[in-house]
Amino acid sequence: MPIPPDLVALLRWHIVAYGVAPDGRLFRTQRGGLVQDTGYGEVWAEARLR
Repeated sequence: MPIPPDLVALLRWHIVAYGVAPDGRLFRTQRGGLVQDTGYGEVWAEARLR
């Protein structure tokens, strides 16, 4: 599915800045683990505040 060029640029920046997990996942915890379901809610709540 195509995405807007602005989002492509953001994803590329994220990969350069933070890399990917050894298994290729884009988003992971600070220790490299899987993001749990509850973690997504916390992250989205913080993003909404910002």
